[in-house]
Amino acid sequence: KSRLDLGLLQKEAADRIGVDESTLASWEAHRHEPRLPAWPGILAFLGYDPRPSARTIGDKLRLHREGLGISKEELAARLGLDPGTVLAWERWPNGRQNYRSIPIIAKFIDANPFDTPTSDAERVKQCRLLLGFTQEQLGKLLGVREAVVLEWERGRRKVPSGAIARLKSSGELQTR
Repeated sequence: KSRLDLGLLQKEAADRIGVDESTLASWEAHRHEPRLPAWPGILAFLGYDPRPSARTIGDKLRLHREGLGISKEELAARLGLDPGTVLAWERWPNGRQNYRSIPIIAKFIDANPFDTPTSDAERVKQCRLLLGFTQEQLGKLLGVREAVVLEWERGRRKVPSGAIARLKSSGELQTR
């Protein structure tokens, strides 16, 4: 529809996207889906992403990777990871990511991969994971025991207002 709205012929739109006219015709007739290398051109042409919104952190990683037109193997090579690790990260439900994977994912997608926290417990855990810290490391940063951090994250103990402020002002966390 975008092509028609712009008054473009298939050839003109295909040239802007960077594909053959027959490829665009096949997409428009719903005979084929775009291949990975075509996505950057499609997104640039449309000016928006027509794919379903990401529901998980893994979805955010996959959509960003595909939007750049790169394979799991290429992403793994760029990040110094095994391709199976990238595949697992893209398939994991929220909550499986950890202090090792979250900082890498956040840096790659250039955004905070989490949904807005609904509690201080979620906020503390998200900050910790974005920093790439274990509960023990965060406890040391804040001057509390690891068990206290665990209780905060589980919502069993109230998080002191100063703890989140200290996290945000620590200089180690970039809120996006």
